[in-house]
This record gives sequence, structure tokens and C-alpha cells, in this order.
Amino acid sequence: MEPFSASAPIPAPRGENARQFCGSGEMTKLIRELDWSTTPLGHAETWTDTLFSAINMILAAPVPMQIFWGPEHVVIYNDALMPIMSHKHPTALGQPARICWAEAWPIVGSQMHKVLTTGESVNYTNVLLPIARDGKMQDIYWNYSYSAWYGTDGKIEGILNIAFDTTDAVRARQRLQESEARAVRTLQSIGDAVIITDAASRVTRMNPIAEQLTSWPQQEAEGLPLAQVFHIVNETTRELVEIPSEKAIRVGEVVGLANHTILIARDGTEINIDDSGAPIRDEDGKILGGVLVFRNISERRRAERERNGLNARLNQIMRVTTDAIVIVDRNWVLTYINPRAEEIYSAGGPVLGKNLWERFPGAVYEGSPYVEHYNRAMNDGISGRFEAYYPEPLNIWLEIEVYPTADGIVTFSRDVTQQKQATSALIQTEKLAAVGRLAASIAHEINNPLEAVTNLLYLAQESDQTEEMKRYITTAEGELQRVSVISSQTLRFYKQSSSPREVTFDDLMGTVLAVHHGKINAAQIQVERKDRTNKSFLCFDGEIRQVLNNLVGNSVDALGTGGRLLIRSRAATDHRTQRVGIAMTVADSGSGIDPVALSRIFDAFFTTKGAIGNGLGLWVSKQIVENHAGTLRVRSSRRPGRRGTVFTLFLPFEAVKR
Repeated sequence: MEPFSASAPIPAPRGENARQFCGSGEMTKLIRELDWSTTPLGHAETWTDTLFSAINMILAAPVPMQIFWGPEHVVIYNDALMPIMSHKHPTALGQPARICWAEAWPIVGSQMHKVLTTGESVNYTNVLLPIARDGKMQDIYWNYSYSAWYGTDGKIEGILNIAFDTTDAVRARQRLQESEARAVRTLQSIGDAVIITDAASRVTRMNPIAEQLTSWPQQEAEGLPLAQVFHIVNETTRELVEIPSEKAIRVGEVVGLANHTILIARDGTEINIDDSGAPIRDEDGKILGGVLVFRNISERRRAERERNGLNARLNQIMRVTTDAIVIVDRNWVLTYINPRAEEIYSAGGPVLGKNLWERFPGAVYEGSPYVEHYNRAMNDGISGRFEAYYPEPLNIWLEIEVYPTADGIVTFSRDVTQQKQATSALIQTEKLAAVGRLAASIAHEINNPLEAVTNLLYLAQESDQTEEMKRYITTAEGELQRVSVISSQTLRFYKQSSSPREVTFDDLMGTVLAVHHGKINAAQIQVERKDRTNKSFLCFDGEIRQVLNNLVGNSVDALGTGGRLLIRSRAATDHRTQRVGIAMTVADSGSGIDPVALSRIFDAFFTTKGAIGNGLGLWVSKQIVENHAGTLRVRSSRRPGRRGTVFTLFLPFEAVKR
């Protein structure tokens, strides 16, 4: 059944009857008795004549109608709609639509908004809407329409909705479509219209549905050639099509359904049909006539044309987009992939129709962003975006957006491997820059003790072998030992391991402070350490030394001359993952970081050091920490008496796998 629509309201009645409710049905009584002052519409005395007119119109209508009135879309409906309301009746009366139809509101809310903003009437046919009935959610198909209801001032006051439950009809059509693949004899028993002919294809009998579709009464059609009564042409070419039953008589066997056929009825009406024919034989196998079975599929063909047009447009978009688009149903089965997705994901074989997690086992691991975001979208309806690496056989970095749908989830993916490789190149550049800075620090630190040694040895040469001489020589030996320690620690600092190893915070920070020892002393910086844990943890120690060296170096630069450098360590738990580990703090009493710079401090190439900085140190440090499943956070203050900056580095005790 086609949806009804109304482009303009029925004029309001005049005089003393203008504000009375017509009819004597149940809904008329309920509307009269309801205390409307408890609803968003307020007391009925405040209502407009337009609203009274709308209510009286739907109460008098024999078809299911409801109106949504005012900013809150208050629901008022007629008796014919009561069966559709089910258990919502009668409490739905006077409720806002978003409450009454909460389960369908994500769909119908936007449709109603379109009517309110454009004033255009809209019709929807066989739309699937989830509706709560009898205490449970049910999938119901609807034919419905929305029309704007204008007030006397020309403004839209409400919306008229006419709705029919077409679930039975839709499901019947679905069953019919399934039956089309069955044997012809089964199809004959289900067919809607039947015409029987003799061996010369003259009509002998018709059932009522055949009379209706052809516009030929049985008594007038009897004895006429079938081609005169049953006139069919091809839907596209308009050429005559051989009648299946005539062909069945000619070839002596069942003739299957004809596709895209139009029946031109006696009154000129054109109807899309499916038809089939079979010969009728006597006990000896002699052909006595034929049977023609056909049905009206106009509505189905119209829906197919609309669906095919929509699918064609959608597929065109899917084909040309550079994003890989994947649709997954609630059983985690991949139901659609566009060409770009096939390029990216088919390296290990076909993916369509496969279970997502079984087809891509590399996405399932502890802390996997695939598992986290996909489940959140599927189960909680929350969209997400993340970057992740997928190993063999894909070997690519992906940037993925995931969105919930009514039937599951849809993902949009982009291959960002090249960008990630460029990131790796920048990291290597930063490492090389770090080596350069270390080399300069080493040269500076070595030159000072070497100069002292040179002077002491000179004095030793000029002095007698006295106690003073011995003291000079002892001091010289100490300075040379300092050179040895600095060189050893520096080499240890940058030596990168190919595999992780167990280290302690003291191991790492001792190396870092040794490298910065001279600069710290020269700037008269007070170092305060408090190690509350010396438990070892697994990491790539060279990379973590690089992070700590960057943090300490930045604090020393921020302090200038004087001030305090605070170094802390303690056992901690990551509140997000509940993983236990170690928290390392590097804090200074410097001038602090302004809020604008603080918001970009981990951005690549952002620096506050002018020409002497490359803006990669903290960005690389954050990448290293995240690759160790850790976090790097910063807070800073510029308020008098509370100036300073605190960096906190958290690493799980098992930061990386062995």
C-alpha cells in the first residue's frame, strides 16, 4: 500500500465549534480527559485553532494518523493508529515524539527535521524501523509519510504522519522471492493469477486475480486466443514476448519465468509481471492444453529500480574513493569491501564473507587498538580513530576510522606506511643529532680535566718531590680517572641494543647525569634525587636513556644558572590498562612553559629554542615511550612562587617483549 500524504491542512472550523473535539471514539475521549497542562503543549485553552483543526481531522480519518505538534513534537493520534501503538497506548498520548518513539528516533528524528526545515512532504515505503512491542524490540516495516502543518501565520506548527504496518506484506514478498528458485510446479501452486487454455491456446478458464490483472472477465475472455487476452511485451524494447504457456505447448515442456515483462491489460494499464507456463497432458502424455501462471510484481520492480539506481551511485562512489571501505556485520563477517580495500587486505587471500578475526589474526593481541575500537563501535555505538601496524602478510601501517551502523560497523582505512617510513627517517635524524650533541658535550667535558692535568703535570715538573708534589700528582690521576669515566659512560649511553634487557632507573639516570655533570656544576644547579624503587624493568635501554637525556637536558637549559633539578622514581599503575610499572619524574624550578607552547610541545619540529633546536627531541621521545607501551606527560606552571615544569615517564615493568 502506498503511503498517504497531505500537503495542506484542512481549514479550521469556525464559530463555537472551533475548539471542540469531534467524534465519539476512544481517542476522542482520551484527548478530552487528558490534563494537557502536564504536557509541553500546555492547557488546551492556550491551543491554536490550527491544532484543534489538526486533531479533529485525524480523529475523523479512517486510516492510521498521528500528529507531532510544537517544538517538542508532542504525539496525538487517532483510533486507527491504536493497534500500531501496541503497549505504548494510551501513555503515548501527549508525550514528546523522541520519548514515545525513542527506539526509532535516530532515524525518524532526522526525517521530521527535514520536513520542518524545508516544508516539503516526504513519503517512505517499506522502511525497516525498530519498534518496541509487547515488551521487546521488533523489526517492523512501514509505509509512512510526513507533511508539514501550517498555521494561520504561514509558519509550520506541526507534522502530520500517516503510517501503515507493511511487515506482513514485505515478509510475504521476501518469501515469494525465495520461492522463485523452486521448481515450476511449486511455483504454479503459489501463483496469484492462473489462465488455462486448450491445445490451440484458446482461453478456457481464468481465476479472479487473472481477470483483475488482465481486465478481462471470464465470460468475455472464454474462447478467445490467449494472445488477445494476455498481451505482453519486453519492458525495455517494447517488443512482443512469446507467451510461456504457448511455448510450453509448442516445445512440450515447462517454460520458466520471463524476465522484465510487462502485461498490457485490456484497459491499457501496464503491469510488471513474472510468468511461467507448462503443458497439460492426459494419461497417455498427449498435450491437451496449457496453464499460465503469473503475478503482479510492479511494486517489486519499482523497488528494484530504485535500489539498483542507489546501488549504482553508491558503488561508483565506493570505487573511486581512495579509502579502503569495509562493512562488517554483527557476526564479524565481512559483507562488503570496495576495490581499494581489496587491494590492501587481499594479500593473504579472499576476505569477503570471512570472519574478521579469523581472517586477520594479526589484529588480535593484548592492547590491540583494532580489538578495542571495533568492539567499542560494535557494542557501544562509539566511533573511533587510530593508527596501527599490521604484520605479515600485509606489512603496512594503517590509519583507521570505525563507525557503528545498524547492522554492525563500517571502517575507512588509509595506508600510511610511507608516512611512517618518513617518520622513521626523522627519528634517525634526531638520533644522529643526539650523537652530535653528545660528541660536543664529550669534547667539552674532556677538555676541562685535560687542561687541569696539563697544568698539574707542569707544576709537578717545576716542584720538588714533596708532599705537595704528591698531592698534585694524585689530583692529576683523579682528573684522568674522571676522563675515563666520562668516556665510558658516554659510550654506554649511546650504545643501542638489538634486544631488550633488564635495567634499573639508577643505571639509566646515572649515565645521563654523568654526561651532564659538568654543565650542572658550572650552572650551580642543585640536583635532588629520591628513588623509591630500584626494581629492574625490561626495555631497550639505549632508547630510554635517549628519552631521559632529552628531559634532563631540557630542564638544565630551562634552569640557566641556579635552581633545582628534581629526579624521582616510584612504583606505579597505569589507570587505563591497569599495568604495573615504574614512574620516572624529571622536574625543574625554571620559568615554566606558556600554555600555547605546552599544547604543542610534542609536535614534530616545534621548538622554543630558536636556531639551536630542531623540534624533534620530545616528539621522538614520545614515539619511543609509546612503542614501549608507556606514557609521557607534562605539566607546567608560570605562576609566581609555583614556577616550574614536571615531566612524568611511565613504563610497564614488561615494557617490551623479550
